[in-house]
Amino acid sequence: MSPTFRTLLVLFALLLAPALGLAGVTADAVLADHVSTERLLESVTWLADDAREGRRTGEPGAEAAAAWIAERFAELGLEPLGDDGTYLQEFEATVGVVRGANNRLEIPALGRDLQVEKDFLPFGFSENGSVENADLVFAGYGIHAPDLGYDDYADLDVTGKVVLVLRHEPQQDDPDSKFSGTEHSRYSFFRTKAETAKEQGAVAMLLVTGPRSGDYDGDALISLSREQGVGGGGIPALHVKKEVALDLFAKAGVDLDAWTRKVDETFLPDSFVFEGVTVSLATEVEKDRRATDNVIARFPGTDPHAGTVVVGAHYDHLGHGGEGSLAPESTEIHNGADDNASGTAGVIELARVLVEHGPLRRDVVFVAFSGEELGLLGSAHLAANFPVPLDQVQVMLNLDMVGRPTKNKVTIGGVGSSPTFSELVDRLDEESPLEVSRDASGFGASDHTSFYAKDVPVLFFFSGLHEDYHRPTDDTANIDAQGFTETVKLVARALADLGDAEEQVEFARAKEDSLGAHGSGTGGGGGYGPYFGSIPEFGDRDEPGVALSGVRSGSPAEQAGVQGGDVVIRFGGKDIADLYAYTAALRDFAPGDTVEVVVLRDGAEVPLTAVLG
Repeated sequence: MSPTFRTLLVLFALLLAPALGLAGVTADAVLADHVSTERLLESVTWLADDAREGRRTGEPGAEAAAAWIAERFAELGLEPLGDDGTYLQEFEATVGVVRGANNRLEIPALGRDLQVEKDFLPFGFSENGSVENADLVFAGYGIHAPDLGYDDYADLDVTGKVVLVLRHEPQQDDPDSKFSGTEHSRYSFFRTKAETAKEQGAVAMLLVTGPRSGDYDGDALISLSREQGVGGGGIPALHVKKEVALDLFAKAGVDLDAWTRKVDETFLPDSFVFEGVTVSLATEVEKDRRATDNVIARFPGTDPHAGTVVVGAHYDHLGHGGEGSLAPESTEIHNGADDNASGTAGVIELARVLVEHGPLRRDVVFVAFSGEELGLLGSAHLAANFPVPLDQVQVMLNLDMVGRPTKNKVTIGGVGSSPTFSELVDRLDEESPLEVSRDASGFGASDHTSFYAKDVPVLFFFSGLHEDYHRPTDDTANIDAQGFTETVKLVARALADLGDAEEQVEFARAKEDSLGAHGSGTGGGGGYGPYFGSIPEFGDRDEPGVALSGVRSGSPAEQAGVQGGDVVIRFGGKDIADLYAYTAALRDFAPGDTVEVVVLRDGAEVPLTAVLG
């Protein structure tokens, strides 16, 4: 933007100020006072309408939402910062897993053809490959847990063979079970069973829902899911219908129901070889990659050297449910009025009141992110491809779920990401009728994480979880209009303060960093047992391994010498294909264990040793 145009904007603002009654009034008060409840609700209503079909990334509803947001930015006269002079920044996102053409399962002993999608399906984490005429072995629940006194592979040679394993684990209805009582332990995870089979020498795994595993909607095959990952399981892995397995057990003279009852009672595995039964199979799964867009615009400030404030929110949601939904059986439209039509509406409204007020000292970049629900994909892409040098970004303000303050409370995260933020949040709290709580951490399962990981100070505005979160009931009618408006006013005051500040916003690494707020990450933190302290880099990665954006201060990862920019390729002796494999590998250990971690650094393998916390 030329200095001449900046000067014209300033003159325009000065001429307009008396007409708006703004003379002598501070910017933070003006921006907050002009936030319109009516306009906020109009935007939420449009974005969360059934016609948008839940705005799932890569689908027509999300494309329509991106185009509509771009139109709003254009109407306001904001400068486009997307590709080729547009408001849209395109990138590719992995939105799911699809079945390739080469998937087959042949068991001649059954005397009939088996059909994909009717009799079997590959798992998303299945390795692509084929097996010909391999012997079939029943490996019980596919569990190798000698430390718990249970091992389906004890005295069983599965080298070069295909294993058939049962879903879940023994004694799953026993609250005193060594396998986490009635909760599913890590040994029940499909991917863990496949990795265990590979470690024991098997060349492929077939999994079946056993008679004591529950009905699971009539033995429905497990759909391919992005949540399973794509590849990385180590061997071809398929889910087969119960009917297929029961025919095999019948030919072997085994009553599977009696078998499971016996194992439950004795806690003694009883694996065996299917005599004379061979298996041939092939698996092929592929990433479903689709083009999607961030929507980006700028309102220039008065000082071209003062830096940039980013105001962002994600506009995508869950479509008709499925992966990520907390109503997993529902195919209703998940409109995501609060998550996150509310945040997107807030960004549009903040852009409007800023244009009416006139420029602040700093440039303000407004962003609507795609792909947040799939793993912060849009913000990760923008942070890696920002239209100005990232070191010019003073602060990123993120609005995610700001439409329903619980008990009149709102949380501001990232307060520890700059030494100046504590005082700022104190002022915001005093000026707002809302009760403001603070979270020092700059990390969290929302788009500010992508910027904080690159040493940009962040503030994250969040009005709390509720019973409609990630469910089809998150509709416009449930938005708290007054609380929504007050939350956006809170952001407006922060924007005015930080946008007009003379001093640079100093970055700090918060001591309380975690990934627990509004979701979880991996590499340490609540829910995973041992603590490592690595911060994964969000976004798609085609090569094996997990790229790290950084490590937490004082963590086992930092003490071991792990650095931001490293790629973890082995952990505790296990190859790491992706984030799912990384999480599974971490779960194999306990606090206090010493593990070898191998990272790629500048193209070379670097072995490191960590003691888990």
